Amino acid sequence: MIFVKGGSASQRKHVPSVVNFCIQKLMPRMSGLNITVHLKDLKGDAYGYCLADDDESRLDRPRSFEIEIHKNMSLRKVLETLCHEMVHVSQYAKGRLAVNGKMDYKTQEEYEKEINKFKGKYSVYLQ
Repeated sequence: MIFVKGGSASQRKHVPSVVNFCIQKLMPRMSGLNITVHLKDLKGDAYGYCLADDDESRLDRPRSFEIEIHKNMSLRKVLETLCHEMVHVSQYAKGRLAVNGKMDYKTQEEYEKEINKFKGKYSVYLQ
């Protein structure tokens, strides 16, 4: 299920289809995901955050997530940030990124490469 809170009507309109696109591309066989997207005024330098929101028993491969996106950006930037955060959802859900901070990546570059690889796919989709 996808829930959207805050933001403008236009942002709320586009978020569900972008989340569904990301799920289809990043985790096509995964079901039972609950994703809440909060479009809000974030303080600091970050454009967005992804937080696993499961109970203690599912911390290795969570299925519930909260994504926070800074709402005071262009629609394009909001959706790009959402796609970036959805990569983190995929990493958590597949057990490649753990809630306790452990990663299933040898290097930071390998971790970033996965994010950048998806950027080409979502850039075409968002056009």
